[in-house]
Amino acid sequence: MVFFTFDRDDSAHMCDLTGMFAGGSAMLVGGSPTLRDHDLSILEQRGLVTFAMNNTGALFRPTCMTCCDNPRCFDLSILKDPTVMKFGLLGHAKAKVRQDSETRFQDLPNMFFYPSHDESRDSAFATQRYTLDWKRNTMFVSIEIMISLGIRTIVLAGSDFGSSNNRDYAHGSTLDDREKIWNATLYKYEAFDLRKLKTRFDDLGVEFIDASDRSKISGSMGPYRHMTLEEGVKYCLRDYDPAPAAPGSLPHCSRLYQDKFVNNVIANRYSVIRDTEVMGDIDNVRMTAVPPGVLGAGEQKEP
Repeated sequence: MVFFTFDRDDSAHMCDLTGMFAGGSAMLVGGSPTLRDHDLSILEQRGLVTFAMNNTGALFRPTCMTCCDNPRCFDLSILKDPTVMKFGLLGHAKAKVRQDSETRFQDLPNMFFYPSHDESRDSAFATQRYTLDWKRNTMFVSIEIMISLGIRTIVLAGSDFGSSNNRDYAHGSTLDDREKIWNATLYKYEAFDLRKLKTRFDDLGVEFIDASDRSKISGSMGPYRHMTLEEGVKYCLRDYDPAPAAPGSLPHCSRLYQDKFVNNVIANRYSVIRDTEVMGDIDNVRMTAVPPGVLGAGEQKEP
């Protein structure tokens, strides 16, 4: 899929990230309140790819963040983190991250933008290569992005499709009554649509697993396999071998100690020095590889 990035002079650039995580596994983490019942440090393990929806990334450091809304809705600790790969709606690229700030969404580090379209047919899901159906909201946009990046095992966590523990979200946002009604309605449609997409996932070769505490799409509630959050993390890491190499077991990376490489590198340096100028501990390096008359002593090659 093609995304857009921006320079500080507003120049836009297209980049194709298709297959970036080819055949990989990843956690897709929502902000249900029950997420706080877990040790979220397990989501920061080496080798684990995590996609945090919206402000969920404020609870742990994810690999990626996905969102659809104006940047003023999101925690700056995520937005300004250069280690987090962020995906936002192209229509918000020039929006300021805060009303009193000159920083725009497109000015943030490691920021990628996707264009959108209005299409809700299940048969069209994950088939568009240049635009995403934003009306399906952040969860479905996230799934489409993950599939386009090559991920073929998606473990959904923190997505109970409802409020609990007297909280609306794990990250602490508080909703008014109208917003609560809107969310409750949206959750019903989300769960319904996600159940229907099971056959689409099968067609795409995508294994979709639910690791949310109060599942509404697995077991008796839907067609998906269920795991705990901890089991989901282990499943995503099943092909990752974190064992470090034994001391001294790795070969030296450089082959420059061999004469043919020494001569080649010396002959093609950006600058040339006389034999007498070489430091004493490497004064056996000869300049004989430089063709006579190509460069005089001290002359500079153009980079």
